[in-house]
Amino acid sequence: MTLHKEKGTMKAIMGRVISHWTNFNWKVLNIMGILDGIDNLLTNSCGISNYPLIRH
Repeated sequence: MTLHKEKGTMKAIMGRVISHWTNFNWKVLNIMGILDGIDNLLTNSCGISNYPLIRH
């Protein structure tokens, strides 16, 4: 009985960790997308595409 309960708790913890990480990854992806957007704006307005800090 206790083993089953522990298994459920582990599953809950894992679920929480996974959802936390996917949340974090989405935030990172959004930041990368914003940087790409800024890079595109700079490239389009200036005609320059050599921004080594933003380009990857």
